[in-house]
Amino acid sequence: MNTAPNGGGAPVPMKPFVRIVEQPAKCAIRFRYECEGRSAGSIPGVNSTAENKSFPTIQVCNYRGKAVVVVSCVTKDPPYRPHPHNLVGKEGCKKGVCTIVIDNNAEMTCTFTSLGIQCVKRKDIEESLKLREVIKVDPFRTGFNHRSQASSIDLNVVRLCFQVFIEGPEKGKFTVQLPPIVSEPIYDKKAMAELIITKLSHYAAPCTGGKEIILLCDRVAKDDIQVRFFHETVDCALIWEAYGEFLPNDVHKQVAISLRTPKYYDESIQQPVTIQIQLRRPSDGCTSLSRSFQLTPRELDPDGLVRKRHKRLKEENYDLLQEYIQLASGPSASGQMGGAKRSASVSFTANKTPGSPKKDLVQQLFQQQQQQQQQQQQQASTSAAVSSSSRSPFVYGPPQSTPVLAQQSTIVQSNVRSSNAFDFSLYYDIYGWPKNT
Repeated sequence: MNTAPNGGGAPVPMKPFVRIVEQPAKCAIRFRYECEGRSAGSIPGVNSTAENKSFPTIQVCNYRGKAVVVVSCVTKDPPYRPHPHNLVGKEGCKKGVCTIVIDNNAEMTCTFTSLGIQCVKRKDIEESLKLREVIKVDPFRTGFNHRSQASSIDLNVVRLCFQVFIEGPEKGKFTVQLPPIVSEPIYDKKAMAELIITKLSHYAAPCTGGKEIILLCDRVAKDDIQVRFFHETVDCALIWEAYGEFLPNDVHKQVAISLRTPKYYDESIQQPVTIQIQLRRPSDGCTSLSRSFQLTPRELDPDGLVRKRHKRLKEENYDLLQEYIQLASGPSASGQMGGAKRSASVSFTANKTPGSPKKDLVQQLFQQQQQQQQQQQQQASTSAAVSSSSRSPFVYGPPQSTPVLAQQSTIVQSNVRSSNAFDFSLYYDIYGWPKNT
């Protein structure tokens, strides 16, 4: 046993204690059920690599001689209570705990190279803790009353508790217990998968917050996940951060989260601001890769009243145009319309309120169009009379008689009155044109 100097001159012996040389990796193995019928694997050390593997290691300080190490599972949060999960391995593991003897080696270290975690189902928690009580493994003497509150025990995380017993006054009797020490938390790999944002329903939201978006991700625990919004400078200095608002029930099947965006610290922005969004797991602080997200300026018309008003005016103007076309087309165009279209026109006219300002405007426009058509008819009649009086005698074909010229004038006038194109079929018989031209 080592000693320390004392002010009085006589050295004071230093008390033995235990320290952890190599912590276990926090999320490197799956917790296996007993029914899986295979090894639970070995817990690697936190510094383990593929080329240089390491394992959890402890050291007994200020002591030389034999010692017994008892390793068991305890809960993550203090007070550290016995955890129902069991330790299994090739060496020294029995009834859920591992017992190893340190046989006076030079460094007084103990490395656990084949230590695995075998999980129990929630319905078997009470039975597992009863067995632990029978073998009297309760490192911090917290008792076993928590076995009746199975829902309060987190089955996805444990800590390893190392108890070291050294020889007492009687040779070969390990009756002196050193203060127990616990490792960092060890998480079940299948429950603590890598955090990944797969897709977002929206990549922008107002700076005032409250917009509902849906985030798709890999499997997450509904009571151990956060959605973090943050804004950093170019040199990664944090400007602002906030978390999305949602409840555990808003996490759907562990792969989708429905949340509302938080408020930005500056709601008076005039241009969109690019921030970042990521997943965060509070239990171990693990975060996902961030994605870009935009915060837009405050909406001046959040209910879309201006847009709806413009849409209504557009529809009214369209109805006005349709009625104008119907009146301007006249009976000849109406006669050429299909039955369904004609009936729709009639029903539209019937639904209009007589004497309305829009109706009066349509009537006024229609009267102006009628006056223009009358002027065109007069000009056409004058042109036809001039052309008949100045017809050249050198015309191919038979000489034209006065009735034929009158018929031509009638054809021209009828074509002017019609809003459609000229009907050239009437000219076939007059000029003797072939029908296939």
